[in-house]
Amino acid sequence: MKSNTQRDLVILLFLTFIAVLVWIGVNVFHKLHASTIDQQLNMQILPINPTFDTTTLNKLKQRQSIDPLYDIETATLSGLITPTPSSTQTPVQQDSTSSNTQSVQDVTPAQP
Repeated sequence: MKSNTQRDLVILLFLTFIAVLVWIGVNVFHKLHASTIDQQLNMQILPINPTFDTTTLNKLKQRQSIDPLYDIETATLSGLITPTPSSTQTPVQQDSTSSNTQSVQDVTPAQP
């Protein structure tokens, strides 16, 4: 009886070992082939090509350096900008033979 129980135990352990190996293999296969990253993000994280265009880099190094001005010259701008003159209207009454409406006779800009 002892050999029969021992043989059954060995078969049970062997089948359990095979089942665990299959389980691990399926999980590893699933992890390798199923990605949690969407396709758009996967395209964005591709590695950058490490080769540089040296001729373009040399042309960039030979460019003339220009220092930006951070202060706007207000003297030249203030001389160009003048306030818009306002217009004045002078109503003139017509004689009573014509209509009772008033008309605008002269529109002249006011002097600042």
